[in-house]
Amino acid sequence: MAINYSAERLPMGDGEWAALLSAVEASQASDETDWLEHKAGLDPSTKAGGAALAKGIVAFANRAPDQAARWLGGYGLIVVGLEPGHVQGTLAIDPAALHDQIDRYLAPPAPSWDSSQHNYGGQNVLVVTVAPPRYGDPIAVLSKDGTDVINGHIYVRRAGKSEPARHEDLRRLEARLLAGDRSSVEILVEPSGPAVARIAYEPDWIDQWINAERERLLAPLAPPAANDKFASLGRGLAGLESKNFGLGKGTLSALGVVEHEESRSEGEFRDQVEAYLTRAAEALPAALEALRSHHASEHEFVVHNNSTRNYKDLKVQVHIEGAVFGTEYPDDIPDLTELAGKPPREWGPWTEFPKNPLFGQDFAVPMMPHFNSPGFSPSPQIENGGSVTVTFPTFNLRPGESFVLEPISLYADERMTGSTRVTWSATATNVDAVAEGETALTISDAPVVVTSHLR
Repeated sequence: MAINYSAERLPMGDGEWAALLSAVEASQASDETDWLEHKAGLDPSTKAGGAALAKGIVAFANRAPDQAARWLGGYGLIVVGLEPGHVQGTLAIDPAALHDQIDRYLAPPAPSWDSSQHNYGGQNVLVVTVAPPRYGDPIAVLSKDGTDVINGHIYVRRAGKSEPARHEDLRRLEARLLAGDRSSVEILVEPSGPAVARIAYEPDWIDQWINAERERLLAPLAPPAANDKFASLGRGLAGLESKNFGLGKGTLSALGVVEHEESRSEGEFRDQVEAYLTRAAEALPAALEALRSHHASEHEFVVHNNSTRNYKDLKVQVHIEGAVFGTEYPDDIPDLTELAGKPPREWGPWTEFPKNPLFGQDFAVPMMPHFNSPGFSPSPQIENGGSVTVTFPTFNLRPGESFVLEPISLYADERMTGSTRVTWSATATNVDAVAEGETALTISDAPVVVTSHLR
């Protein structure tokens, strides 16, 4: 039985790592796979612990690239301090000290690996991540005698365990080494566009809007100042008869116009205003995401084919680290009156007009002819969550040519400054390899205070 986890790519962020560790805890002891090994009682700070981890790293590094790529993009994981049904934990260890314990057992050129430590179930859990194997990689070998390991021994993954290599494994690893010059993706991915928009907002912007709206609606209730010379003018204008404009009350009544006096008490009107503002306060936070998206900056990534090979169905995935968020299309500035809902009728006398006083009925709106919409090309898949991962639609790329990927819009939290790391990977259906690289995106110096646009 396989572990109950969708191992499509390497976990990103604390939430995804917690989901993976939870799946390990809920699995069975026999559920170790081609991409996962767990060692609950191992002490990575000891020589024996370093030797055991080196053995696992060698085994993961000696996998077949096409098989390894089926899970986590080819990465292999060794989880220390956790096993099915039990969270034992392990002491925190300095990454440099961990490298010293492990690297002494790895023959150069050593496999690439890294580590991370996670708080899970109240315990520290260590995860050693082994880089995906590639065609052309040298055979990974142990270089030092130690506890349960011997200098020169080669290990592979077999039936979910790290086992000594057999003669057929050595032939496969030899073929992998010799296939390096025929199975590689030689491309480069570069960003194009401005600095990533840095977004800020006023924490009390909803309170500001609510207070301004309350003041606007309740303004007619405030008595005019005693020395207000415009007050008498206002009362005089209110007393003008409509007949002065050529339309008497009888004419207006015949047209269906009805004049109403204010029937609510001041207390009832104030209650209506507060009920409206309460609903508005609950609805307005939805405007913030639209505001951020509206002010996002548009970015493109350019893919260069530096080889003499024609890549078919090239698939590029870009991961942008940090508090950066992606969206395909910038939103319009939200209409707060729509989000907040309909306010109560303003205080005072009011006039009711018919929908169509001259004709007595609504105009008929002619139906527009229907046209079949043209087909649209696939859109980038954007995954936000503590960082952003973008998977672009596949395309073909001829030798020596470049291709501009679909544009995406990005914005960064105001806490982000300087630049942020961008990693990318690319695969093609006619090549058994994965290209990887790293670049960076600059974050805008000056943040945009998006809530200032709502005043």
